[in-house]
Amino acid sequence: MRRVTVSAPRDPWGALFPVEEAQRATQFLVDTWHTVTGKAPENFDRRRNEPLLTEQFWWYLDRLGESEGKLLGQWSYEKAQFEFDQVTGKKIKRIRQDIEYFSNAGSVRLNLTYEFKKLKAKGDSWRAYQGQHGMRRFVDGYYAKHQPVAAMVAMTLDDTKRCIDGLRRSLLIDGTRDSLKMLPDRDGRYLREPSQVFPTAAFDTEHKRPADQAPPQGATTLAHLFLALPPQDR
Repeated sequence: MRRVTVSAPRDPWGALFPVEEAQRATQFLVDTWHTVTGKAPENFDRRRNEPLLTEQFWWYLDRLGESEGKLLGQWSYEKAQFEFDQVTGKKIKRIRQDIEYFSNAGSVRLNLTYEFKKLKAKGDSWRAYQGQHGMRRFVDGYYAKHQPVAAMVAMTLDDTKRCIDGLRRSLLIDGTRDSLKMLPDRDGRYLREPSQVFPTAAFDTEHKRPADQAPPQGATTLAHLFLALPPQDR
């Protein structure tokens, strides 16, 4: 596996984040997707909604992670978490993240959240991917709280290259960049290509987060992965 060195300008986490284990888990996720959608495409019918597709995929990750992936951590699906108002003691937010890989194998605990969204090669789909139930969960929502790295996983319904190209263009629109609080790298790029975190990702984006959700450097890097759903039987 190619070793990736994280070298963003705001990367005090680079030396601490367990990059190699995160890469192994993500590579296993991608490899497992290709294997199971090829062997059992009927279990990944594109007409199913996203929670059903994600739940089915988690079953394979959980079943195969130790025996075939040789991973030391575990996979969870929609693990319930809660946020409380510290003043009133009342619950203010319930969180169910799609798929998470977590491990205590290294000196630093790894919590890696993957948010799955269907994606087409047109505008309405991009807006859903970027919206309140997509990327914004990592921007002004509670997903991957205090985590420096997370991942968006696009389950593509059209030609994957067209999906990537369309999403790339939409992310570079000024209003979109501002809304998603995207940060440029030292060269002024808002899309980091190739990915600085995962060789299997098409690109990364970095997002400023509220202080109560942010990791120490104030921003979370999102890696964007693209996995094709099987063609629909005619």
